[in-house]
Amino acid sequence: MRNTDIARRSVVEVSFDGTDITESIRPYLISLSYNDNEEDECDDIQIRLQDRDGVWITSWLDNIIQATATTSGASLFVTWMYREALLREPEKGGKDFWTAALEQGRKSGTEVAHGIIFSVEKGRKGLDDAQFVNALYRSLLGRQPDNQGKQHWLNRIRNGESRESVFSDFASQPEFQAILDRYGLDEAGVSHDSGFIIEALIIRRNWHGSGKDNILKCGQFQLDDVSGSGRPNEISIKGVALPYGVRIHQAPRCRAFSNVSLRDIAERIGGDSGMQVMFESASNPFYQHKEQIKVSDIVFLQRLCHDAGISLKVTNNFIVLFDQAEYEKKTATLKISRDDGSFDRWKMRIGSAGKRYNSCRVSYTDPETGELFEGTYSLDKKVEDASDESDSEGLDSEAIDRVCGSGDRVLEVTAKVRSNVEAERLARAALRLHNKHSVTLEFDMAGNTGLVSGRTVDVSGFGAWSGYYIIMNSRHTVDGSGGYRTSIKLRPCMG
Repeated sequence: MRNTDIARRSVVEVSFDGTDITESIRPYLISLSYNDNEEDECDDIQIRLQDRDGVWITSWLDNIIQATATTSGASLFVTWMYREALLREPEKGGKDFWTAALEQGRKSGTEVAHGIIFSVEKGRKGLDDAQFVNALYRSLLGRQPDNQGKQHWLNRIRNGESRESVFSDFASQPEFQAILDRYGLDEAGVSHDSGFIIEALIIRRNWHGSGKDNILKCGQFQLDDVSGSGRPNEISIKGVALPYGVRIHQAPRCRAFSNVSLRDIAERIGGDSGMQVMFESASNPFYQHKEQIKVSDIVFLQRLCHDAGISLKVTNNFIVLFDQAEYEKKTATLKISRDDGSFDRWKMRIGSAGKRYNSCRVSYTDPETGELFEGTYSLDKKVEDASDESDSEGLDSEAIDRVCGSGDRVLEVTAKVRSNVEAERLARAALRLHNKHSVTLEFDMAGNTGLVSGRTVDVSGFGAWSGYYIIMNSRHTVDGSGGYRTSIKLRPCMG
């Protein structure tokens, strides 16, 4: 049968710690739901299974947990090293050898990493110095090299330092220790339970009759909760993209950062947890001194991002920082008109006057000099600053004011700033943070793999609420019969 002859349908593919369980759960699947959030909130996945015969609660779930328990942190670490250092999947013999060495305590994580990186295969391929350094960055630090750092290590090698010595320096970095922690490895190499990893895909088969599939990669999630209920008997499995067990989410910390940028802080926090950082913002605030006082890493980073007007998303072992305003300027992924039949249900919410501000004023008086720093940013100034070339239009502020209130309220913020320019920048970020959720729209429609958080939507036919919006949350649900629905929650593009 040709691909174009296949009936249009949606399917899911699910794996538990690298073991494909798609066929095993298919007869029991009630639904799989994936929640994708723009910022701050953690992505999650939920799988609901019918259990009329008690198969799941009495045997299958226990069996799969026992089976995935054999896919230990040691095994996952070995797979990581092959993929990142050798850029391929491990062969069975090599994977079994290194996994056994870790589990039996014959090798430490560092020794296994060394053995894989300096394997005969690497020597036969004859990696040049740049390729060798790239491999160390990927496998031991969990990220791509920055130009300055890469050049530093290349200079050391070209000045006569051995690759063995360079490897040792990389392996001593906190980023590598965080990777070992992530896979539950201690100094002796013994593997401990690091949590079950769930991966899922949502696939639309032959959706447009062309024979092509549309795929939504939901990412990786750590098993967070398993619950059962009855009657009828049902099992619910939930996974989260950022579990509370990882270091970035753990106990409050106290430390100081000096002469660093926001990106530097994010990369240090990411390195501590073995997570990669993607920084997608032209703005990168610099701090002479910042203190993290009795808060977790993720809370501290969220506060810095809020102050800078930068969004933070943690998903699939990545920390992503991006400029909200730049994302809001992108061409709309979807156009929705009230009468176009593209959705089945819609819902609108408008905040009260107590939730929306027309301007923000930030002020700070230096206690030592008595100098006053202040800056104000208003919606009127936003209009003045808007580019005539931009094709993104926000909502009709005057129309929203008629519903939300007079729009004359001023948000007063007292925060430590060093200049009037910094005060105005913070005022703009604070005004955006407080106003961006004053209006929300929700739509429920046929499944669409392209509707993910951060995409823009052009809404028309809704009067004062027509305009450009950005997806702040999308929920994708596939049921056991192949039905696929997408629900999106939108907030206005603030300009």
